[in-house]
Amino acid sequence: MFIWLASAQYAAPVLRNSLDKLQTLAVASILERVMKLSTISLVIWLAGFFAVFQSALNALAEVMRFGDRQFYTDWWNSPSVGAYWRTWNKPVYHFMRRHIYSPLVGRGFSGHFASAMVFLFSGFLHELMVGVPTHNILGVAFLGMVVQLPMIYVTAPLEKMQGLNGRVLGNCIFWISFCLVGQPLAALLYFFAWQGKYGSVSRAKA
Repeated sequence: MFIWLASAQYAAPVLRNSLDKLQTLAVASILERVMKLSTISLVIWLAGFFAVFQSALNALAEVMRFGDRQFYTDWWNSPSVGAYWRTWNKPVYHFMRRHIYSPLVGRGFSGHFASAMVFLFSGFLHELMVGVPTHNILGVAFLGMVVQLPMIYVTAPLEKMQGLNGRVLGNCIFWISFCLVGQPLAALLYFFAWQGKYGSVSRAKA
């Protein structure tokens, strides 16, 4: 209910007000809309995260008497982008490591290649999860996952630096990419594409 109210009350108006800016490619206005959308998209994501990982999975574990309930660790303190992907969704992380990463490494492939295959597969799934409901396979979600690879390699040395400076910088890079570049921009592009097919943008073109 909270997620629906937040989406309808705050996210939807910002998305609708962004359509004309995207049509005219007004870069400054688009950046402003992305920054506005970043706050509410983060709130919605955190609410969804709490509902699934803190509430639903723990309730399911209680019913099934499942002992290992470490579904996530302190991903918000991630000193690098790679640390975030290792800690925010432990069940999926272990699944990918067991069924894609480890078998590839065991067959002689490098760790970098195995990691690339994990993110390519994850990007494909993310694109399906977003593109199928919106009827738009844009490749934005797929590209967003693939771009994580260079970000992981760039921020990995910061995680290993002595002292707090490197870890703090890595955490700042993670939060900026997470809040500004990732979800709000993707939401804006998929909403515009959907409106281009079925909404006001398609009617304006007609």
